[in-house]
Amino acid sequence: MATYRYYLSRDPSTPSPPSSELLSIEAQSPSEVVAKLMNGGKLPPDPQFQWVHVLIWTSDDGERRGFASTRIASVLNRSNEGQKE
Repeated sequence: MATYRYYLSRDPSTPSPPSSELLSIEAQSPSEVVAKLMNGGKLPPDPQFQWVHVLIWTSDDGERRGFASTRIASVLNRSNEGQKE
């Protein structure tokens, strides 16, 4: 397992906070971060307009960072569809 850094936002284009303000979670992949947050009850109460941004790379000098962004509602919809089957 790896430690992933992430932040939550209401909008996909919300600027990322400084690295020191990112939250962290142990997971095997960026997609598992969202699942763990959902299953652990760590998502905001109104997930329809929330996004999870998981840090996936940082430049050697730390100046540039890349995030994988996931709309929480899309994960919830997939989860609900799986429960119907």
